[in-house]
Amino acid sequence: MRILVIFLFMINVFAQDLNNSNDLNISNDLNNSDLNNSEMESSIFSLDLPQEVEENINDVIENDDYNMEIAIILDKSKFFQFIPNILNSINAYMIKKDINYHIKLFDKEKNITKELDKITPDYKYIFTFFTNSDELKHLEKYTENYFFVPTLNKTQASNIDAKNIFFGGINYHNQVLKLNQYITGYTNIIYENSDLSRYITTVIDETLLEPHKIYKYPIKYSDVYNDTFVYLNTKAVNTAQILANFTYHKIETKSIFTTQINYTPLIFSLTSKEDVKNLILANSIFNISPIIEDNNLNLGSDINFNWLNYTTSTLLNVAYNIEIDENIYFLNDFNLYMFFNQVDYKTNLYKIFQNGFIKIEN
Repeated sequence: MRILVIFLFMINVFAQDLNNSNDLNISNDLNNSDLNNSEMESSIFSLDLPQEVEENINDVIENDDYNMEIAIILDKSKFFQFIPNILNSINAYMIKKDINYHIKLFDKEKNITKELDKITPDYKYIFTFFTNSDELKHLEKYTENYFFVPTLNKTQASNIDAKNIFFGGINYHNQVLKLNQYITGYTNIIYENSDLSRYITTVIDETLLEPHKIYKYPIKYSDVYNDTFVYLNTKAVNTAQILANFTYHKIETKSIFTTQINYTPLIFSLTSKEDVKNLILANSIFNISPIIEDNNLNLGSDINFNWLNYTTSTLLNVAYNIEIDENIYFLNDFNLYMFFNQVDYKTNLYKIFQNGFIKIEN
């Protein structure tokens, strides 16, 4: 155990420079005309990261009772920045369970079926960090394995019905519906060049009954935003810039809404009290076990504000319950339930007060 902890802290040192940003939405060229629903369901976010990749990583904790063989399949060139954090979150959860486990990281190949043919005989639990729902079709023929998708919500892959494929992605559709309840008039929606931003914007466009107009970031600051509701589907840095410019240009909005993508302490350090006075945020990350939280903290991984680490951990709870033959529909470590193979996240709304998130009674 000591050797493992030392090894994990070495990973943590490597990860520090890579994990200063909580944002998982890296820019990708878009056009306003690209806002169509079919594309949203198949491509949720794209990442533009360094092409260098790290080698496969194997971690083992000894326990004679059970043995979990876990494979991780992701595109290293896209997820390079997040690999140390993901691995640390997995280790943080498995250390709590004190179970014998083995993790191996695989770089996603162009021929997914050929790769799965090699992986599935040796790994019962396979975490696939796919961002295109069409790729999930390749998993359906492997009925003896269990597949977990932390990156997508079941609503984004409605064509997948396999009983051995489990989804952990945040339900942005539910977050938007909850925020929409507070909108009673004309709304301006601002999005940016990322697939996740574009997906959320499409959900808003399809569910918001009030009249609205969509603008692409960067925007011109004018009276068009005065006395209106505003949706910000931009990463934290850009959101802070918009809020600060609203204050500078004396633009008075009715309320400003945003989803999980901006639920981060980074907002505090980049804005003033005046900037965020009308801001309301949706969040689905809570009910984290103190032990899991402490393990993540000790390993330098963020589970409270990094949604990818959180969704990976909730699906680990499902995998663990399968391994020990417990109820897979109750995630006891997070007090969550799973329905139709999707982790059911609750949504709370928050305002910012004195550099903290204050829950709104809703």
